[in-house]
Amino acid sequence: MFPHKHKMRENDHEKLMVTIVCQCHPTFYPCTQTTTTPRTGRTFTLFYLSILLQEVKQFDYLGLRLDPMLNMTAAVSSIQQKANKAHSPVLAVSYSLRYDKHHSNPTICSSPVEILNLWKSCVLPHFLLYLLYISDETPLKTLQANLNKSLSTTMYVYGHPTALLSETGIPPLYITKQLQLAQRRFRLYSSPPTTIQHFLWCL
Repeated sequence: MFPHKHKMRENDHEKLMVTIVCQCHPTFYPCTQTTTTPRTGRTFTLFYLSILLQEVKQFDYLGLRLDPMLNMTAAVSSIQQKANKAHSPVLAVSYSLRYDKHHSNPTICSSPVEILNLWKSCVLPHFLLYLLYISDETPLKTLQANLNKSLSTTMYVYGHPTALLSETGIPPLYITKQLQLAQRRFRLYSSPPTTIQHFLWCL
């Protein structure tokens, strides 16, 4: 099959006209065309079928949700949804670790370090995974506020968010972003000349 795309306007909605060309029998498809390949001399009967496909407003590429303007609004919304989904079981488990009694010694409960490590392993990676691609300051502040709220509700500490981040050893997102950018720059700069990374660095 040989698909061909043609943009068109229909009812004020942008769509794609996809023309599919494939081999068929002329009896079943009247809109056909007979062609002969010059190299082999074989004759094929082709038909043309046009399909209207509506263009999507956003799509996921390697886990990162992209929008047409690349303002990362859809990506931030997706990150928040994934972080909130991971936060719910962590909150339930942390409640059990905090208040459930140990089977051998009822006076011993789990330490806050275990709850913090649980949150770092389940919730924090969602905020850091695609942080490198968020360039605007407003989405970054939105993610930071969501991170502070998730950490506060998990640890049951509702003081100043910067103090809580400092005590738990979690740097703010803008600092982590600068660190990721420096790591990316060093990785591209120090790559061998025959690699794709070096080619991207030279652009």
